[in-house]
Order: sequence, then C-alpha cells, then structure tokens
Amino acid sequence: NYPKALKLHQQSLTLAQQLQLPKQQAISLYNLGTVYSYQSQTDKALQHFQQSLNLARSLKHPQLEINGLIGLGSVYQDQGDYPKAIATQEQSLALARQLSNPPLEARALGSLANLHDLSGDYPQAIALHHQAIAIFQALDDPRSEAQALNNLALIYTAQGYYNEAIEQYSTNNGKPMEIKPMRSGKPC
Repeated sequence: NYPKALKLHQQSLTLAQQLQLPKQQAISLYNLGTVYSYQSQTDKALQHFQQSLNLARSLKHPQLEINGLIGLGSVYQDQGDYPKAIATQEQSLALARQLSNPPLEARALGSLANLHDLSGDYPQAIALHHQAIAIFQALDDPRSEAQALNNLALIYTAQGYYNEAIEQYSTNNGKPMEIKPMRSGKPC
C-alpha cells in the first residue's frame, strides 16, 4: 500500500525534523525515495535520494551515504542512464572498500557488474561478477554466491557461451552448489 507507506515515512521524516535527528531524517528521506521509485515517480525519487545523500555527507556517515548512492543509482538504471548509474555505483563501491565492509563491497560489485552487463560491457561485467563471487565465497554466503553465479551464467548465455553458462548454473568451482535452508534470515 504505497499511499500508506508514503504517509508513514513522511510522518517519520516530520518527527525526525522536529526532534532534530538528522540521521533519522536521512533514513526517512531514503525510504520516501524508495517508495517513489517503486511507483515510477522518478523525479520525486531522485529528489529524496539526493536529499538523503546530502544529509548523510554532511553527517559524515558513509553507510547512509552508500544508501543514498544506491538509491540514486537504481533510479538512473531505471531511466536507462547507465553511465550515471555506473558512476554512482562506483562511488558506493569505493565507500564500501573504505569501510572495509566485504558484504557491502560484494553487493556493490554485483550491482556494478549488472550495470556493465546492461550497457553491453560484458568483459567488465564478467570480471566484476568474479570479484563478487570470490568475496561471497570468503564470507561463506552461498545464497549470494549462487545469485552472482546465476548472473554470470546469464551473461555467458547472452553471448552464446553455453558450456560456460551451464558450468556456472550447476557448479561452484567444480563443486556442486549446496544451499542450506534458511531460518530467521541466516543459514542453518
């Protein structure tokens, strides 16, 4: 229910402004941008993501800054403006590396790889997916690794490299993929 979500996020923003809680303001602005993005209201989404990003930068809060960049990048991607989306995602990746946050770095690499795929730069997309896969393996995150392998296989399929695609779909460095069931959002 988007109207209700917008109303609640706007109330959260108003309260955060009244209580002078800038971190919560940045979060509320990001959440409003997300709802507008889901509704394909790109101008409003961009406005709220940019406000969230500006506030995060003024707070010198890299995690919130990454959120704002991710939001902006997703809208640019939806608009088909891949150069802007890539530039924004590269900023997000640099911040994730600066924070020494491997899960966030891997996700940024995957998003950047997908953007390069969409823009037709398959070699760069493949290289970035391989970097993300290596991090997911080091983190022992088989679900994210499987998603990255799937994305890599899709690129190989699109290029007509069917044997490579089959290998990515069915194995993990020559070992069958074993995905454990999840309980409470964490592998069992």
